[in-house]
Amino acid sequence: MFDKKAGIVTDLSGNTLFTIEYVKSVTAPGNSDYYFKNADGKMLIVFKFASYRDPLLVSQSNSNGIQNYYEIKFFSDPVKESECRFFFLKGLVNMVYEKKLIVSGKLNEEKMEEFIVINGNTFSRRRSELSRY
Repeated sequence: MFDKKAGIVTDLSGNTLFTIEYVKSVTAPGNSDYYFKNADGKMLIVFKFASYRDPLLVSQSNSNGIQNYYEIKFFSDPVKESECRFFFLKGLVNMVYEKKLIVSGKLNEEKMEEFIVINGNTFSRRRSELSRY
C-alpha cells in the first residue's frame, strides 16, 4: 500500500517496506527527484529527473521531441547506475515494488543487477550521441 501524503510504502500487514522523499528537481523545475529509503532513513535508490530533445521523437503529440527519463543511483557497494523511462510517482513505486528492488528494507542485489542489465543507460547514450552534433 502506498500512502503518498506520508511517503510510505507498506505491505498488507502494515509493515514499512520503504519511504519516499521527493524534492523539486534542480535541473528541471516543475519535476521531482525521488529518494527511496528504508524505515531507518538509509538511502537505497535515487531517481533523478532528466530530459533531452531528440529530433527522431518529433511528432504531432511531441512537437519538441522531448525524451524524459530518470537517472538511477543504487546505493549498493559500490554505487551502481542505470536509467528508466519517465513515470509518475505511483508508477515508480509500482516498478520498485513489482521488480522487488527493495526487500525487507534493503536493496535486493540480485534484482538490482537484473534491472541494470535489462535497462542499462540507453537514454544517456542517446543524449551523448546527440550532443556530438
